Amino acid sequence: MKLRSKMFIAFKVMNTLESIHYKGLRMAAKDYYFILSRDRLDQIFNRATPYRWMNYSNSKHALMMLSQQDGPLISSALKAKLYLNVRNPHKISIHDTSRLKVGRNSFHNRQKCLRSVNFDWRNTNPDTLRINLKRTFFKPK
Repeated sequence: MKLRSKMFIAFKVMNTLESIHYKGLRMAAKDYYFILSRDRLDQIFNRATPYRWMNYSNSKHALMMLSQQDGPLISSALKAKLYLNVRNPHKISIHDTSRLKVGRNSFHNRQKCLRSVNFDWRNTNPDTLRINLKRTFFKPK
């Protein structure tokens, strides 16, 4: 699987994307005076925020790469930094071993969203993985 540059969105671009997302929801709800909060808009329209969608897609791509038997180089680099929790073997924890600021931009340090995965992802087919990830990231508040 090829590493896509779309997976990593800059913070400023992410804020702009969220603003545009909520402006569209406000227009659909005819809330021109900003009476409804963002949480209330999410409840009314039952839509995923761009941040939740980004976490879902990043986790899906990372877990698909990890589950490949003959994975590429990036999969082996990610597996080297990956630790399974002893108490809860489904939980994933990634330890940042970099000593320089540049190391925090590496692929495994950007996958902090994998910490929210709380199901057994190791021997699942892609359809079940997708359904379980949607339950994890898009559950109602």
